[in-house]
Amino acid sequence: MSADTQRCGRCSAVALATAALLLFSALPGQGKGYEVHNWHVEAGLPSARVTAIAQTPDDYLWVGTPRGLARFDGVRFKVFTAETSPGLGDSRIVSLHTDRQGTLWVGTLDGNVVRWQDGRFQPVSPPVPLPVDADKLRMPDIEPRDTASRDKESVLISDGDGALWWSMPGKGVARLKVGTWTVFTQSNGLPNAAGPLACASEGRIWVASGVKYLHCFDGSQWEPAAQAVRLKGRALPTLAPAVGGGLWVADQYAWSSWNTGRVCRLAGWQPDRPAQFTNYWTIPPRTEVTALREDQNRRLWAGTRNGLFYFDDGGQWCKLEVEGPTPLELARVTCLLEGPPGNLWRCAVGGHGRKRRFPV
Repeated sequence: MSADTQRCGRCSAVALATAALLLFSALPGQGKGYEVHNWHVEAGLPSARVTAIAQTPDDYLWVGTPRGLARFDGVRFKVFTAETSPGLGDSRIVSLHTDRQGTLWVGTLDGNVVRWQDGRFQPVSPPVPLPVDADKLRMPDIEPRDTASRDKESVLISDGDGALWWSMPGKGVARLKVGTWTVFTQSNGLPNAAGPLACASEGRIWVASGVKYLHCFDGSQWEPAAQAVRLKGRALPTLAPAVGGGLWVADQYAWSSWNTGRVCRLAGWQPDRPAQFTNYWTIPPRTEVTALREDQNRRLWAGTRNGLFYFDDGGQWCKLEVEGPTPLELARVTCLLEGPPGNLWRCAVGGHGRKRRFPV
């Protein structure tokens, strides 16, 4: 791999997904200073819309788009599509995940999962037939602005035992453990209106039931409503693992609301005791948190419809400051990924279809 690739793997960075892919790394001793590098769609991204990002142990960054899967080495993109890559049955990428063994899992819009292993794509038989819904026959290059579309997102994550979990919009949640799929639906305990799915830092799986509850999977079954964690917001929560244990939860209102939301840590879950919220931090009015990520320095980053923010040591909401002109202010952040020590990748929608690199 190139020297630039190796530097990319070592520097601290934040990435954002939208019409741009952004890498942030802090300038040594500069406090809030950030260096900026741009990568345009013309440089090789197959689409101006980024749907997912993941990094594999070889330091490649994988970028999902509606027009293919791009592998970035720090200098250039190599694009894989259904037409050019045997095993990748659909070019419309909706989710990416790297497991503990370093295998890259790819979710596609047609309802299938593929893994990248030994230098090739290998189809994984779906646990149930997943015909494409009529409203999903086309995946636009422009990110939808409505928040309701978030409950239709496909998610791939791993739990503490290394099992793969796959949230299948309209179909349920499936787990691939030791080569066997188990499908969870309402018939076997999956909460009604199951939406965002996340894994807490200690390895437990959580799912949101609409905007009202969070349910934990205790290893054999989902918690019933009577034991679920109650939410106060009126919009779908955003979830992320907490470094100190538990789960970060953006319990929020709709983007148009003047009510303040909150970000809090959910911790202390036991089979006979519900988890409790701590670290109550305020989300300003008319703010929708679309992505959360706590970095190795325990700074919590929040991607929103209007750029990237973080909570300082006192729990205050702060906007990321970048030296020089940037298109970040109106960029909707769709995903965040931390790479090797100190690096954070952010994907966002908005701006001018650019990729930027920032030292954090």
